Amino acid sequence: MLYQAKEKLTINNPSDLPDPTFIDYVEEPFIKAQLITKPEYVGALMKLCMDKRGILKNQVSYLQPKLNCNLKCH
Repeated sequence: MLYQAKEKLTINNPSDLPDPTFIDYVEEPFIKAQLITKPEYVGALMKLCMDKRGILKNQVSYLQPKLNCNLKCH
């Protein structure tokens, strides 16, 4: 997050945010994840990722019982 005074702050809890009139912009961290798992776990993993605002970017099925999912999570 960047204050109007050009001071960068790290905020770990939304209740710690300052008055919105003093904020220039807010950046959220994100990750790119690659999950390789057995097909029986894909549903539970996808639900977990989607519940955390994940976006499925790619899904590849391998010959044997493994599946590769590429995700972007905020």
